[in-house]
Amino acid sequence: MPEFINISGGFMITIFASKNISDTLNDPINDPINDRQKTILKAISRNKYITREELAEISKVSVETIKRDIQKLKQLKLIKRIGPTKGGHWKVNDTQISCSTK
Repeated sequence: MPEFINISGGFMITIFASKNISDTLNDPINDPINDRQKTILKAISRNKYITREELAEISKVSVETIKRDIQKLKQLKLIKRIGPTKGGHWKVNDTQISCSTK
C-alpha cells in the first residue's frame, strides 16, 4: 500500500515493495554454473589452448559473453589462466567442478 505524505505545496508518495518479490535477474547468484559455462569448461578440458573466439563460436554467443562467463568461472575458482593472455593456457580445477556442476 503506498504512503501519501502532505508536504507544503505538494505531496510525496512512497511505494513499498512486496516482501515476496522474486527478481529473476538475481536468481543465478545462488545457482550453480549454467549449461553454457559447463560447455566452456568441457571445451577448455579438451583443449587448454582454446581461444575466447573459439569458445564463442562453440557456444554461439558473443566474445563479450564468453569474457563474462570466464570471469565468473575464475571467481568460482573453476578455471585459472596460466601464463600470458597470448601464449598462455587454461587450467581447469577438477575438484571444484564436480561440486559446482551438480
